Amino acid sequence: MLFHITHRHNWETCPLNSDDPAGQVGDMKAVVEGNDQVTVLGSWMDAPAHKGYMIIEADNAAAIMTLCMPLVALGEMEVVPVSEFGEISDAALAAISA
Repeated sequence: MLFHITHRHNWETCPLNSDDPAGQVGDMKAVVEGNDQVTVLGSWMDAPAHKGYMIIEADNAAAIMTLCMPLVALGEMEVVPVSEFGEISDAALAAISA
């Protein structure tokens, strides 16, 4: 199942303001690379706004929480299940045609 994750933090909790910004970023990379239950399909950052976005594939909520725990301490998370547009439009058209 696909999920869109939005992470928001502020300048005070920004990992780049820590005593070891490379360590904090490295910790997150280790969590992502060490989690065989989650596939990160893409990730993006709007650095001036302190917002990050990810599209992930996961089978269960526990896997998502493991991935997100380092970020939860820094700010808020929004996790939304999403589907590819083609799947939704095909299902909608099939329902209308029936």
